[in-house]
Amino acid sequence: MIIMRSEIFFAISMVLFSLMFISVIVRAQESITLQTVYAVRTEIFKNDTATLLDISATNGTVSHFASSNTSYSIRVLSNNGNELFRGYTFISFSLITDSPVSIEFNSTVIQLRVPFYANAKSIAVYHFENKILDIDLSKKFCNSNSICDLGENIYNCPSDCKPPQSEFPWFYIVVGIIALAIVITIYLISRKYTIIQV
Repeated sequence: MIIMRSEIFFAISMVLFSLMFISVIVRAQESITLQTVYAVRTEIFKNDTATLLDISATNGTVSHFASSNTSYSIRVLSNNGNELFRGYTFISFSLITDSPVSIEFNSTVIQLRVPFYANAKSIAVYHFENKILDIDLSKKFCNSNSICDLGENIYNCPSDCKPPQSEFPWFYIVVGIIALAIVITIYLISRKYTIIQV
């Protein structure tokens, strides 16, 4: 039985392009698993003030926020004051117990994860439209070490972060060239030889 050269070429080509397609899918899934977030822990007081306890940048997921407007919100603001993100959260200063009497507190601590934006300059906590906490990201993250670290961007740390440049898709081009070179090599070899199976 004679196996045609074109059939061999087609089969090998399909295998190579399948492998290339799978590698692209795997790479895409790795890039969307986690995102950079700001983890903010703050103490909210009943008298409409707040204190920042801790803020860090990490890879993770954004907190689940209330689906409807509540009286408290956390907002990510750009360098020119535009709102990049707003998330509503429930704040309670009462502890409900089994007895008919609830315990009242003067403050409560919340921890929320908000998304990272390349042009974020500050994060603010609001009670209705009253800003009760303003976090200047440049004072919390810019360490002036000439490396654009997690949490830094061109607006909150211009000394470390350069303006964003479009990333050239080297990975996909290299994979495509290798696959094309293998296909051409196999085609040239299959033109010289015919596989005969008895």
